[in-house]
Amino acid sequence: MEQCYNRGCGQTFDPEKNTDESCCHHPGAPYFHDAYKGWSCCKKKSVDFTEFLSIKGCTLSKHSNIKPPEPEKPEKRESDKNEVVVVRSPIKATMQRPPIETPMTVIRPTIAQALKDAIDSLKLKASGISEENFESGAIPIGTSCKNKGCTYSYTGTATDNEECVYHPGAPIFHEGMKYWSCCQRKTSDFAVFIAQKGCACGEHMWFKEVVKTIRKITNTFLFYCVLYII
Repeated sequence: MEQCYNRGCGQTFDPEKNTDESCCHHPGAPYFHDAYKGWSCCKKKSVDFTEFLSIKGCTLSKHSNIKPPEPEKPEKRESDKNEVVVVRSPIKATMQRPPIETPMTVIRPTIAQALKDAIDSLKLKASGISEENFESGAIPIGTSCKNKGCTYSYTGTATDNEECVYHPGAPIFHEGMKYWSCCQRKTSDFAVFIAQKGCACGEHMWFKEVVKTIRKITNTFLFYCVLYII
């Protein structure tokens, strides 16, 4: 018994009983495209690989113990390796330039009142101080330092410029333990956790970071508005 190598057959055969209708196979080549598997000879295809293998042949002939030649692969040229494909965005039609005698117009940016109210409300809520003190940058006596772990309050004296000892990390409460992510000194006692001395040194922070961010965004926006007008 010999093995038949016709595509889609896969049977063994006796050469003495091999007739013109013994083998049911696919004379074409298999192809795989867009999740489909099929045969080029009969256009039968399927998305399931098992079903693809069970597709019955479309041609009858004798069994063959000679392997069919593999389809030739296109040769890669050396020039293709260095080929650069440039993809550019669609070319937009240019706008017609206005006449030089067209009068100039100053565009004045406007800020919606709702946006102003929202920013002002957020600033006051985040700072916890009066609007007058926020706008002037004045720090009321007794304002506590906003750095985590620091218990110092503003006094208006030279001691306000002393080094601030605080925790730059975040507090973590896990499985009954309390600790800071920066120094990992764990304890189950909340009072001991609160009393833990900071592990980093820096300057006192009298306004919360969100207030500084809002002030920076507001000033930047106003700066570009003025720059645009100029």
